[in-house]
Amino acid sequence: MKEHPRCIGYRPFGYYEKLLRIPNVELADPFTESRVIVRRARLVAAVWSFVGFEGVIQKKPVVLLGTPPFCILPDSMVRWVGDLSRLHAEIADLLRTYEYKDRSVAHYVAANMKGAVPMDFYSRFLEKRGRYADAGPEAGAGEFAAFVEYTLTRVREVCQGAERG
Repeated sequence: MKEHPRCIGYRPFGYYEKLLRIPNVELADPFTESRVIVRRARLVAAVWSFVGFEGVIQKKPVVLLGTPPFCILPDSMVRWVGDLSRLHAEIADLLRTYEYKDRSVAHYVAANMKGAVPMDFYSRFLEKRGRYADAGPEAGAGEFAAFVEYTLTRVREVCQGAERG
């Protein structure tokens, strides 16, 4: 288990002691690059983070406790678990039935690249300043305008498609 660097110092020591009592759980240095940890893992478990997608890219089974965008990948690769009482069974099943699907990953990445609009989402829209690339208010106006234009274009495309079909 790797603590999120932003959570360092916020949890009581007892939290980590409980984690260490779970069989097969090891604590990693929170400043270790995730890809290094994922490489050694048999399975990646994540709530909502890019670490889960790193697991996908490294062809590891991924269990999700949240619903990040890549949870739409096939169940044979990525398993969302909404009921924690089923966690053990879902992990066992995913390990048993895991199958990497290159085309699904390629299509997911291509769709993201085609539909991406560069923006500092965390700082601008969630107001979590300084998280990533807080470039100042002037950059935000351009990012927001590009996002609005992209959204309007997509809505028009969908509406035109609905009129034809």
